[in-house]
Amino acid sequence: MIPAVVLMDRTLPDGDGLTACSNMKQDERYSHIPIIFLSGLATEIDKVSGFFAGADDYVSKPFSSLELRARIDARLKSFNKKINIADIQINLEQQKVYQIKNEDLIPIDLTRIEYKLLCLLANAQDKIFNRQQIIDKVWGTNNNVCDRAVDTHVSHLRKKLSNTEISIESLRGEGYRLTLTEAKTQLKAA
Repeated sequence: MIPAVVLMDRTLPDGDGLTACSNMKQDERYSHIPIIFLSGLATEIDKVSGFFAGADDYVSKPFSSLELRARIDARLKSFNKKINIADIQINLEQQKVYQIKNEDLIPIDLTRIEYKLLCLLANAQDKIFNRQQIIDKVWGTNNNVCDRAVDTHVSHLRKKLSNTEISIESLRGEGYRLTLTEAKTQLKAA
């Protein structure tokens, strides 16, 4: 499981916190995770060294739990540019989509329209969008796009997501919605 934030001391029992931080920031699987140093090393040079190693914040000991909580919340808010649904991660900042397999991020190649369609459906999981709503939100209101274009892009997106735990369900006469794939979800629970 990938953590949401890492709290790390500069002096670790089995190594140097600066090196550990630097290694995490260079690893694509963990580079997005905010790292906050908690350290008794509190000089300006110590703090700057932490930031150069890749830390996102530096809290000097002693500190209050209230201050630490506020700093964690602030870091999570600024790094919360991802949507995670089941085994899919949508990186909004990079505009990329990944499937998470054994903590590895495997890219899923989507067109610009497929990406926007997935973001729309993922932001409102289980909400039904009719074709006109999809056209307005994905292509924009000043576009001359027909209903069949929506169906075609949904079909292509379904194929690209076929090995994931999410699916795009069509509801006759109503529209489309993103749901978790029941069979795969039930297998994981068993």
